[in-house]
Amino acid sequence: MTHNIFYEITQKKDGDTDGIHDIEAYVAEIVNDDYSEENSSRNEDPSRIAAIELDYMTNYTVKMLSHILDYYKLSKRKLNKTEMVQIIVIFEDDPTNEVIVATRRQLWKYIERLREDEYLSKFVIFDGV
Repeated sequence: MTHNIFYEITQKKDGDTDGIHDIEAYVAEIVNDDYSEENSSRNEDPSRIAAIELDYMTNYTVKMLSHILDYYKLSKRKLNKTEMVQIIVIFEDDPTNEVIVATRRQLWKYIERLREDEYLSKFVIFDGV
């Protein structure tokens, strides 16, 4: 699913306090635009959680899941793959974690794009994507 992002850059005048000063508020604004469809359907489809769990179980290695848990600052101590997936899904499904989840997904996409680039792929050493 692709989303168009529209933005406007304006010169800030001295003493102008309008606008976003907090980076988390800025990211939250972007996330609300990008994930409004996903959030509006939250809890309406009971198979959504099962589909996300299946995706993590089949398309991610334990090492990749470990990187995700590390990014979210969640403990991965003595967890098997199924437990890792369940913790990630619960964390990502919580609306209070929306900003960090969207940020992680976007950064992972950036890493993947860098790995696909002929020149820059030589410099990417992250193996969790």
